[in-house]
Amino acid sequence: MGGYHVAHRATSYTKYIGIASTLKLPNNCGFEKDSAATVYDGVFPEFIHGFYKNSYGLDVGVIYRDKKFKLFYHSFSNTCNPTDGDVEVNVSKRDTIELKTYLSGNKILAEAWKNSVKLKTLSIPLTSAAAQAFAGGAKINRELVIAANRHPYIPCDAYFSDTTFSKSTLTTTSYTYEKLRISNSKLLRYADEGTMDRSRYGYLPPTEDSGGYVIDTGSCDFR
Repeated sequence: MGGYHVAHRATSYTKYIGIASTLKLPNNCGFEKDSAATVYDGVFPEFIHGFYKNSYGLDVGVIYRDKKFKLFYHSFSNTCNPTDGDVEVNVSKRDTIELKTYLSGNKILAEAWKNSVKLKTLSIPLTSAAAQAFAGGAKINRELVIAANRHPYIPCDAYFSDTTFSKSTLTTTSYTYEKLRISNSKLLRYADEGTMDRSRYGYLPPTEDSGGYVIDTGSCDFR
């Protein structure tokens, strides 16, 4: 898989079982559709939380696909069965939602909330080995990315503008809570292959709000 990771922020520690973030959806966005219904080779904006521990890992969050926003996940083959899934969420461009993802027994639950109302839940089945590993704490990523499942992928119709992750609260294995800050995380910007074309993406320097939560805002355009 290819693509541009405009803002990949990873926790400095491997001790978390959940994260809840405020996500301001893009002002505008587009995607490159799959070439066929059974072929996953499109290019899509994704706004995700990632859970990673040892050889286990999955990304879960919001994808813009088929002119709709969906809760989705994609995992390593040893982590979830099936390895992919999604469900449509009734939200629009420019909306601000809360994205909650957390370990619950042998599942990861992903929830989309708006104005304190839960819109949708996606239940993600973990393998027993992955569930056991994550129960001991995982490293969690927060990302603004365009993921490409074909080569080459530039130019294409995929893009997103002015998208923001903020106010992320982490849940530890002891069920205490931590703010995601600049000091307890690391920010990367990278392409999965080669180098990023600076004309294709933009970002605001990361800042912290008055409560100490780190804010990441970015845009990307493959057109």
